Amino acid sequence: MGKKREEKKKVQQFAFPAMYKRSTYPTYVRLFLFFLLTFLLQETCISGKQEGCGPSSCGKITNISSPFRLEHDPPNCGKPGYELACENNIAVLYLFPGTPYYVESINYNNFTIRLVDPGVQRTDCSSIPRNFLSRYDHFDNTNYEIDYFVEDVIFLNCSNGVSNRDYPEYVDTASCINWNSTGHIYAIFGGLTAQKLNVDCRGMAVVATSLWGTRDYSESFSCTDIHKALLFGFEVSWIDGVCEDYCGQTDCYYNATSTKLECWTYGKKQF
Repeated sequence: MGKKREEKKKVQQFAFPAMYKRSTYPTYVRLFLFFLLTFLLQETCISGKQEGCGPSSCGKITNISSPFRLEHDPPNCGKPGYELACENNIAVLYLFPGTPYYVESINYNNFTIRLVDPGVQRTDCSSIPRNFLSRYDHFDNTNYEIDYFVEDVIFLNCSNGVSNRDYPEYVDTASCINWNSTGHIYAIFGGLTAQKLNVDCRGMAVVATSLWGTRDYSESFSCTDIHKALLFGFEVSWIDGVCEDYCGQTDCYYNATSTKLECWTYGKKQF
């Protein structure tokens, strides 16, 4: 029996020499190769790169890649729920059913996509959004969440004019935006507290923007600032989906200092 087993081993060694060839690499080299392979697999998981799927483009957005896809891309490219339309050479994301937003940019480093309402026109200061969205809105049944640095532009309809001395935060929009309203329309940047609300005013619309996520709201604003904020749009994040792939859970965050994802386990960071 022993002789037959030895003969079989020799046959296998001849047929599959790579299986029986002893590694001549030192242990530290093999360890380095192991960790390098692990790192590359991890990076592939995070970036979502898919074989045979090069970046797609639509208009000025030329870096459409996983998890995003265009509607006519091959079925294996991108992920469900991240499909973009290309309408009149403009990349469009339907954030909610029947609610389109133009895609201004995609940042794969911090997992954010910047969107602009299609009603806002660059050459028309009086143009207004078609859709209204607040930083406090819940994005149920979507793959996105509002970015942390998004702020609100709140429009108020006041039955009487408001004194700038008493309410310096109020920006009169009469010179730049035509709401076809009988009242006086003002805009406020940032949160609206009870102290800031004039009794003659009622909320009219809320629009999100990422332009001044860290700005001091004691500064004065103008109609030009309003238009810039609307044109810049707002950012939403798809980090939860990345966290599930990378950490096995949605509890993780993007570390801007290290430019890496960090997982959380039972309230503690997992590096």
